[in-house]
Amino acid sequence: MAQFVSYILEMNPEKKALNILGTLRNLSTKYTNDEIERATYTLLEISTNPTISVLKGVLDRGKKRRKKSNIDNHQNNTNDHGFTRGAEYCNISFLSRLRSDTLCLQ
Repeated sequence: MAQFVSYILEMNPEKKALNILGTLRNLSTKYTNDEIERATYTLLEISTNPTISVLKGVLDRGKKRRKKSNIDNHQNNTNDHGFTRGAEYCNISFLSRLRSDTLCLQ
């Protein structure tokens, strides 16, 4: 992030640079420091002229991807087990099944 801030200070007039850095500070309330660090690293890799609007886009896409992967992971985790029925379904207790070796064939 230090490289991004340095670039902003070097390439923009003072007043505009302060506005951009204020916007960057406001983004820290919506995103974690790690998310901002990763996004600025990505921004500096992909863009020859990094701007705050492109940084916002990178952050939004990252957030959407994480949300989508969390939903997918949750769906995968909930579908891992088949439907199982307990002894109450057959109205046979566990002990009576052991004694008579009967199966629930209903």
